[in-house]
Amino acid sequence: MTAIGVAVASALIGVAIARSPGSFVAGAVLVQVIAQLVGTGSGLLIRRRWVAMAATIVVPMTVTAVLTVVAPDLVRWLTPYGNAKSLLADPPGFVGLAVVVPLWCVLPNVLGLRRRRVLR
Repeated sequence: MTAIGVAVASALIGVAIARSPGSFVAGAVLVQVIAQLVGTGSGLLIRRRWVAMAATIVVPMTVTAVLTVVAPDLVRWLTPYGNAKSLLADPPGFVGLAVVVPLWCVLPNVLGLRRRRVLR
C-alpha cells in the first residue's frame, strides 16, 4: 500500500513540476466538480440510491466505451472521462468544457430538480 502511495505521489509531483501548477490545480478541481455534479444529477434523477450511485459510474463509462469504438474523436467532447484526460493533459484543454458541462452537469441537475418539484 505504501508503494502505491509513493508511486502516485511521485507521478503527481512529476506532473506538477512539468507544467504550470495553476493549470494543473484548475484542471484537477474541474475534474472533481464535474464528477460531483454528475453524481448529484444521478441522485436527483434516480430514486433508488444504489441505482443512482451505480449510474454515476456506469453511465459515463459505458458512453465512453461505446464512443471509443464508434467515434473516438468525440470521446473528449462528449464524456466526463475523455474531458478529464484533456483537462489533466499538458497543456490542458478547456474547450471541451463547453459541451461536457451542459450535457453531463447542467442538464441532469435541472431535469432532476424539475422532477423533484413535480413529485412534491
